[in-house]
Amino acid sequence: MRIDATTMPAIGRLTAVSFIAVVVFGGSNAIAVRQMVLELPPFLAGALRFGAASLILLGIGLAMRRPLPRGSALRASVIYGLVGFAAAFACINAGLRDLSGGTGSGCWWPSRCSSRCRSWLVNRWLSRS
Repeated sequence: MRIDATTMPAIGRLTAVSFIAVVVFGGSNAIAVRQMVLELPPFLAGALRFGAASLILLGIGLAMRRPLPRGSALRASVIYGLVGFAAAFACINAGLRDLSGGTGSGCWWPSRCSSRCRSWLVNRWLSRS
């Protein structure tokens, strides 16, 4: 089957801009982290980076009046954050001290794929309790 404009709906401008932004930020992320870990210890660099991001997202959530997770949702969020982000990015930050940004960005893809598996496993584990 051939894919063209008649078989696939046109993407909107917001979708295209969002896709380009994700590609640009995702692609430049490893380079920025590499520069950061050359100046700061890797774990401090990660803590500052994710601490700032969490405060920004918390502010957005509060401004939008979104409820904070409670109970099993809070437990799943904490476990996923510790395993899926803290552990994975601590290793990546430490590794980027000795790798180039381009090589380091190639390391992120398997980390993000395994993050999906960890999320599924945590969800299965929590659903049994």
